[in-house]
Amino acid sequence: EAIDILNADWSLLTSPDRLEKLVERYREDLPLEPLEPKMIGTLDDVPTIDTMPAQTESGESSEFAGQPADRDTVTGSVERVDGGEGTQR
Repeated sequence: EAIDILNADWSLLTSPDRLEKLVERYREDLPLEPLEPKMIGTLDDVPTIDTMPAQTESGESSEFAGQPADRDTVTGSVERVDGGEGTQR
């Protein structure tokens, strides 16, 4: 029963008449454009492993190999601890 209700809600929310009214109502606020078929990608557009940059023995992408690593980058969940270069807890 719950799935039937969700399907009905989805049908209502995605009905072309409703969407067209919303587009007209918010035309100035949201510069929406019609979607053209050529704008939709296919699986052929996704790069495959053989077209991605090769990796070095250390696991780095060869595209960045030889470039110094940014040791001062700290994420919000990791605090830097004094006592050594790049030492974090």
